[in-house]
This record gives sequence, C-alpha cells and structure tokens, in this order.
Amino acid sequence: PSARAFLRFAKWAEFDLKKVPLAREIFEACLSELEPEEAYQARVFKQFSSFEERQGEYDRARVIYKHAIKLLKLGAGDGLTPEEEDELSKYEKEKREELYKSYVNFEKKHGDRQGIEDVILTKQRGEYKKRLEQDPHDYDGWFEWAKLETDQGDTAAVRDVFEQAVSKIPPTEQKDHWR
Repeated sequence: PSARAFLRFAKWAEFDLKKVPLAREIFEACLSELEPEEAYQARVFKQFSSFEERQGEYDRARVIYKHAIKLLKLGAGDGLTPEEEDELSKYEKEKREELYKSYVNFEKKHGDRQGIEDVILTKQRGEYKKRLEQDPHDYDGWFEWAKLETDQGDTAAVRDVFEQAVSKIPPTEQKDHWR
C-alpha cells in the first residue's frame, strides 16, 4: 500500500462510515507501517493534523504539526542541506510550505499567546538565516538578528549570532564595504 491509499481509506472511514476512531487508527498505521520515505510526506501530516483539528482534538493536532516540523526540518530549525533539498520534488516542497503555513494558522487560531510568539519568532529567525545565507556580508541583517535575540533574552543565542557575524570578514580592506 501507498500513502495515497492510506489517506483515501482514512477519508472514507471518516466521511462515509462516520467512524472517527477507525480513521485515526488508519492515519497512525500510515505513519508506522509505511517506509519512512513514503510515510513522511508533508501531505500525510497535513491531512492527519487537519483530521484531528476537525475532531476538536487541538492538542493532538499540535503534536502532529510539531512532530512534522521537526522531522521534515521546516521553519527555522536545522533546515535541509542543499543535497536534501535537491532530492525533493517541486510538489513536495510546495506541500511542505503549505504544511508550515497551516501550522502557523493553526497556532494563530488555537494557540496561546506564547505559542503564537514562538511561531512568529521561529519564522523571523528563518527569514534572517535565509537572508544571511544569500549575503553573509549583510551586517545590518546580522545586527537585526542579534537585536531580535537580545530582545528575547537568550544570552547563548545572542552570543552565537554575534560570533557568526564576526566570522564574516569584509571582502576588501576598504571600509565602504563594511556598511
């Protein structure tokens, strides 16, 4: 069986049979029985979390989202290596972006203040990381990121950002490039 077959079976159990526990078992079986490459697709996690959200099981949905984000390396976490990113299809990349946006919207709807702030902070960190990967000599970006971490009060994170920034030596001795 494929992930698609499991997802269709779960949909049938939920909507046609009206058997929510069976549908939940099918989703869980999909994640545990299939090979990791097949089961760990963004659409599997998206449909499973949407199912739990429809059932009013917000804590379960949150756990599924967080597990998917950690497993698929979404957001500002570890991030994918260039090799891993090249292996993904365009469809899977789109589904992963969709999954992350769904998680952000879920937290905005059902999360507490701290959860929403964490999601926004994670998103901002990811944007700074991406911006500085493209231009490591963007010192304004480094200082903005350090200010963000300073505002959060995490001394280790601030130190890490400053150490990364200091390691980026300007390309020439002319101070024009230091801005």
